[in-house]
Amino acid sequence: MTVSELLFEISGSTRFDILQALNSTPFGFTKISEQVDITTSEASRQIARLIKADLIEKSSDSMYHITPFGRLLLSFIPGIDYIYNNRDYFLLHDTAPLPNEGDYNEHTNKTNAAMGFGCYVRGTYGSLLYSNQIANSPPW
Repeated sequence: MTVSELLFEISGSTRFDILQALNSTPFGFTKISEQVDITTSEASRQIARLIKADLIEKSSDSMYHITPFGRLLLSFIPGIDYIYNNRDYFLLHDTAPLPNEGDYNEHTNKTNAAMGFGCYVRGTYGSLLYSNQIANSPPW
């Protein structure tokens, strides 16, 4: 399955509603159709598509569960929702010049090494400890 096919599978509001429902608790077949207010035949079709996409699975007790992959995929939705809700800002501000985290860390490490620091420190507490170490060590 390609990324575009995966996005298509979660773009259907019914399938997305099923995923969200199963994200909080497992449900049986009938409960899913009631929860998202669809017929049982429609629930059957939508559940089959979500299973084929590895987003949900049926356990031996006939309960449907979201898979870890499905849960991870849903975890990205709030970020996409934020970008969408603030699209007016992002239409006017190009974020391409901002470095990716990996690029930033690599750049920072090279800069620190060139300046004689030699390491990248993450977090305020780590920065304070590192600053204290630099301040208390001789320059040679």
